[in-house]
Amino acid sequence: MFRLLALSATVAVFSGALVVAGPTTEASASTITTFDAGNIITDADMFNYTTMTRAGIQSFLDSKVAACEPLSEAPCLKDYRTDIAAQPGVHGDATVKGCENDLAAAANQTAAQVIYAVAQACEVNPQVLLVTLQKEQSLVTRTSVSDLIYRKAMGYGCPDSSTCATAYYGFANQVYWAGRAFQSYVRFPQSFTYRVGTFDIKINPKSSCGTATVNIQNSATAALYNYTPYTPNAAALAADSVGDECSSYGNRNFWRYYYQWFGSVAGTDPYFIRNEDTKQIYLIIDGKRRPVESKREMRLLSRYTGIAYKLPALDGNIVSDIGRGSVQVLLPGSVVKSSKNSKSLWFIDGLTTKRPISKGQAKELTGSSAALVVSKKTIAGYTTGKGSAKLGLQVNGKYFIADNGVIRQIRVGDVAHYKKRFGFGSYDASTLAALDRGVSIGRLIKNDGDYFLVRDGRKYKVSTAKYKALAKQLGKKAQPVSDYFASVIPTKK
Repeated sequence: MFRLLALSATVAVFSGALVVAGPTTEASASTITTFDAGNIITDADMFNYTTMTRAGIQSFLDSKVAACEPLSEAPCLKDYRTDIAAQPGVHGDATVKGCENDLAAAANQTAAQVIYAVAQACEVNPQVLLVTLQKEQSLVTRTSVSDLIYRKAMGYGCPDSSTCATAYYGFANQVYWAGRAFQSYVRFPQSFTYRVGTFDIKINPKSSCGTATVNIQNSATAALYNYTPYTPNAAALAADSVGDECSSYGNRNFWRYYYQWFGSVAGTDPYFIRNEDTKQIYLIIDGKRRPVESKREMRLLSRYTGIAYKLPALDGNIVSDIGRGSVQVLLPGSVVKSSKNSKSLWFIDGLTTKRPISKGQAKELTGSSAALVVSKKTIAGYTTGKGSAKLGLQVNGKYFIADNGVIRQIRVGDVAHYKKRFGFGSYDASTLAALDRGVSIGRLIKNDGDYFLVRDGRKYKVSTAKYKALAKQLGKKAQPVSDYFASVIPTKK
């Protein structure tokens, strides 16, 4: 289906007519560097219909609008209700266009219930439906809504050359037919203009604006071009630009809202972004932004957590619409407190968890009992984990012991012995990556010039000559350990 250009921040639709506000200048700002015209969204993302529950969709809508305008003609989306008309499913019939499953009739349904029902019937990601509602009519964030907006909520059946078709009027009707279209574009690619391959795609409905060559890499991206048959030009992609007379925003805005709300189109959060206006770096966790102090900390976070070291630039308006998380991102493995004189220390485990810790424990885990002073709000933004910090660490089925600032792996067979002294807690893999790793505790250790053979959780002192023979036999040298660690292992006499 052909339909109207989608809204940008400077675009408004009145009775189906496209109006661009303000001057149309070519921007010199940096562009949205990670936008890929040929891979706007993956097939897996577009058709994963299990991403949100009804309650999850409602919670998402509630988070975007605190309250509707009192004089709004119709309720805003979070409070909107309507009826759903029954629609039959195709149930595996490959010759018929339609959604896979039946859409059951239902009265007085919330917008969240409509979106969820269509997502399940058409097997389309409800996040895709939400983003389409936003990029078409800004419905997710509108505080004042008219009945006209709901009639053409998804822009379905609204060609650029004429008025919208009345057969597709109505919120539930619009959501259903849009979901049905996304599936039809993929199931019957030869019936539509765009599919996987290289195409010259219009930049704007005006023929004078020309085309751009796009290598469409997947069926989901082809579906977006069949739904909105334009690709953004350089002016539309400039981060702080109002575009020019040829700019279109539909597929650009689809990508930006999807990225902003639900994570990178190549995956899900956590991920990094940068505010193009202020240059502030943020880590997006659970859909909320947390400031990162510097690029150095970003590099460390990427190293410890495996989060891709990519930094797309988004304009300030887009960034400000992302909910705030805790005040500051803290590196895994940090020890923090809320004031210089506070006696309460916290150990940061992973990206979201904190655990109470003593000075002694802090010294064994990190090599120092010093703590970083951060705000109470930042500490409160981390979830308190079960139990206090432990000097025994269990990470993905492997066991480690803190030894005066060095983390040493131990054999599973020795866990029972060390458990009595250290206790073991489950830690995030990023925490282990952030702490200093020492050599594993094997069979031969060295402490203060003495050599020991460790076996079954006990150490046996051996002479230098015996040690050399054992080292040759075992094929490895003794591993140095601290006095503290050596004292934990009982000596067998």
